[in-house]
Amino acid sequence: MRRSAYSVLVVGLAAIVVLASSWIAVSGERKGWLTDAPDDATRWARMEKYVGGFSTAMAVVGDRFVSVQGALKDENWQLARYHWRYLKRATEQGILRRPKRAANTNAMFLETAWPEFDAALQTADKAVILSAYEDAAAACQSCHVAENVDFMNDQPMFRVELK
Repeated sequence: MRRSAYSVLVVGLAAIVVLASSWIAVSGERKGWLTDAPDDATRWARMEKYVGGFSTAMAVVGDRFVSVQGALKDENWQLARYHWRYLKRATEQGILRRPKRAANTNAMFLETAWPEFDAALQTADKAVILSAYEDAAAACQSCHVAENVDFMNDQPMFRVELK
C-alpha cells in the first residue's frame, strides 16, 4: 500500500525541521526563515504558509494537464497516463492543504472523471481516449464553477482541440 500524500508531506516537513535543528546545533548560529522562528508552532505555521494552499497544487495540476494534452496530440498514451497519475497526486495534495475543497473535487473529478480517463488511456483507442479526455476537461470546468472560480475556465488549456 502506498503512503498517503499526507504521510509523505509530514515526513518531508519533519526531515526539514530535523535537518535545520541539526544545522543549528552544529553551527551554533540561528538564521533563516524557519530556524529564526521563536517556537515550533510558529515554525510549522511558516512551513504551512510556504507550502501553500489549493491554488499552489492547482498550478501543478494545470501544468500536468497541458502535458497530458501534448501527449495526446502525439498519441503517446503512456506519457499521457504518466502525467495523469501525477495530476491526481497534485490534486490530492491540494485537498490535503485545503480540505474544504474535498467534496467537489472528489465527487466531480477524483472519483469519476479521473478513473474514467485513466481507464480510457489503457485502451490505446484514440476515439475512446479523446472522448474521456473531453469528459475529464468538462469535469474540471464544472468543479471550477462549483467552487466559485469559474474564471479559471477562460484560459487556453480549455480551448485546445485534440481531434
